Amino acid sequence: MDAAAFSRDLIIPTFVVVTYVGEDTGGEAYTISNEVSGKHFSANATAVSFLEVLRETGSYAQACVSTGLPDPVAQNTLAQFMRYGVVVAQGVTNQDLPKANQPLEAKAIMIRFDLFDAAGIAARFAGLGRWAFSAVGLITWMLLGGWAIASVALRPDKLVYAIAQVPAINLQGIALFALCFVALKIVHEMGHALAYQEMCRRDGIASGPIRMGLSIFAMTPFPYTNVTGAWRLKGRMPRAIIGAGGLYLEFFVVFGATLFWAFTGAGPLQDAVFQVAMFAAVSSLLFNLNPLIKLDGYYIMTDLLGLPNLAGRGSQAAVRWLSLALGAEVARPDRRALGYWVLSYLYRWVIFAGIFWISYQFDPRIGAVVFGIVITMLIVRPLSRSLKQARGNGARLGRVLAGVGCLAAICVLSVIPFRDRVLLDGQLSRFETTFVQVPEAAELRLDADGLPVLESLELVHEQRDLQLRRQIVESATRAIARRPSGVEIARLQTDLVQLDEMDGNLDRRATSLRVTASPDSVWTPLAARDYAGAWVQPGQAALGAISTATTAHLVLWLDQRDFEAGLLSRADSAPLLVRLEHAPDCEFQAQMVQTEAQLVLRDGAVKLRATIDLPAPPCLAEAPSGAGAVARKTAEPKSLFQRAKNSVERALQDRLPIETLLE
Repeated sequence: MDAAAFSRDLIIPTFVVVTYVGEDTGGEAYTISNEVSGKHFSANATAVSFLEVLRETGSYAQACVSTGLPDPVAQNTLAQFMRYGVVVAQGVTNQDLPKANQPLEAKAIMIRFDLFDAAGIAARFAGLGRWAFSAVGLITWMLLGGWAIASVALRPDKLVYAIAQVPAINLQGIALFALCFVALKIVHEMGHALAYQEMCRRDGIASGPIRMGLSIFAMTPFPYTNVTGAWRLKGRMPRAIIGAGGLYLEFFVVFGATLFWAFTGAGPLQDAVFQVAMFAAVSSLLFNLNPLIKLDGYYIMTDLLGLPNLAGRGSQAAVRWLSLALGAEVARPDRRALGYWVLSYLYRWVIFAGIFWISYQFDPRIGAVVFGIVITMLIVRPLSRSLKQARGNGARLGRVLAGVGCLAAICVLSVIPFRDRVLLDGQLSRFETTFVQVPEAAELRLDADGLPVLESLELVHEQRDLQLRRQIVESATRAIARRPSGVEIARLQTDLVQLDEMDGNLDRRATSLRVTASPDSVWTPLAARDYAGAWVQPGQAALGAISTATTAHLVLWLDQRDFEAGLLSRADSAPLLVRLEHAPDCEFQAQMVQTEAQLVLRDGAVKLRATIDLPAPPCLAEAPSGAGAVARKTAEPKSLFQRAKNSVERALQDRLPIETLLE
């Protein structure tokens, strides 16, 4: 806005109304309203005096002299009046006015689009509003809620079944859910409008326009209702009722939907109704009633406690605290407002973390972009803006530079690589253990060495049958050789090829049944029925284990999420430093052995093998097989940023296929 605007005649339209709401409402003593646009805001006595002088004289200079406002404060006050249409200056439009500087991070969490005036719609349902927000309506609401809760509690089996159906929802169910949820949210916003209209009627003032629109909260669209005219009401409770009116009317529908679900049979509509009711209840607790974001819970809390504009005052308290820390001579911040700002700031991190997680699951590259945006909007921009304001409050330049230098040092240190290491739990093993599985139905018996033998009678019969068929074909081939016939020879050759294929298949089956073990191996059955003479079926758990004595080695386990490329690669020949758990003084070195044949994945952990370097220490000879061990391996240097990135990726990524673990 140019300076010439202050010298023009200023006009206050007749539809601008000042309402005295009293000092006991928790806010300012006055509310200034534009009854045409539906814009309302609180004002103190000085701002109202400034407006009244403008109404009488139309002179900005005279208003400054009469009220004693400093020129910068008066300019900001006039700009706000003009932005809300309270003051009009010839030749000045909204495009000429300075825009309200809402933080970008707040816009990213919630964006609003004003669409239409819902006052006419609310007027048609005024009777419903009068009944709902009366004592009779409240009693009915409480009885209906108790009945709905009891109905669910008395049907635990149906509740469990309904919850189990949620993951199996189909496209039809999603469509029904969306329709029901949108309808429920419209009822919610009408609850705010009806409550506002009813409270205005009781206070004897006109409600004026009730603007409705669409808000996008955490990438999710929701309708919203602008009821800032509630600041004209005398008393805190009416404003709190308006803030709770949306959930109040919404839960009328939720309770009714719950009773419909409880007393009707199963079906797509019943499932959708139940899912919407449960989702509405959960989302109300997590979002709508959460006072850390400017939704219903925030306005209910601030109205009841008499703490208007708590979010704005919290931001001012944070800037004031930073200014004090940097040496500025300003008043101490309000502790309550500062505490609210801290909690609200942490909650913003939770919201952005959810957005980041969804983005990362969709595409890690998008997640990386979102991560950069999050750091910019939650750290870089707020901090730079706060430092600028602190400097304007008189913060010492030396302290500001020192603070910026510390932040720069942290940023530099976060990208400098430092030595890294990884610890692996494991055990000392002096045996190679192989578990015996059942590929097909067979009889289990023990040979002379006490080792298992699997024998399939079906396989034996098929092998004998194949042998007889081969003898027949070979005899026919010899007979034809004495009287050659091209057609018959070709047919017999085809039969021989088929027999060879069948023979190969039978050999592979026989190989799968063959248990490989040396004479000094030990067979340990895992169940009593798996001793000699038992018949076993495929699909069972392992029959037993065959243990064969071998050179002492280490079996190590590493969480699959930690098995990242470069941490334990084939090219890395750095030794392991190993220490036995029962004998911490027994230390030795080992070498990691990584081949696909030895790589095993079990319960989300990767099994690794390491050979012990010679000469082995004497203490190792006394250690029994199975002794616990901890191995430490030096990994490639990583910066703090890389470590944080790896930690986040390990926390977010799905388990990788075993084929991709080694590069």
